[in-house]
Amino acid sequence: MFEEYFGTIQERLRQQEPQNGFEIEHLFTKEEWQAIGDGQARQQFGRRFGTGVKNEDFPGVSRNATRVNPGGNEARYNYDPAQDEGAG
Repeated sequence: MFEEYFGTIQERLRQQEPQNGFEIEHLFTKEEWQAIGDGQARQQFGRRFGTGVKNEDFPGVSRNATRVNPGGNEARYNYDPAQDEGAG
């Protein structure tokens, strides 16, 4: 499920047009997010997405901030459809 869901991120962004400050897990249903794997697998999924954002693999997505909490750091992102040539 990891690779299958990872391949759907850009399309999910285009369909959902999330509000600024979104977290990657909110692009998925609770069931889908849990199907990615255990907590370690989901952390790896998030890190891979963050690296993809840094490498500009996800048009229109930029890093917003990192929220530090006891359960682990959570990165937040912005999505600008105007910067995504495939959107619309």
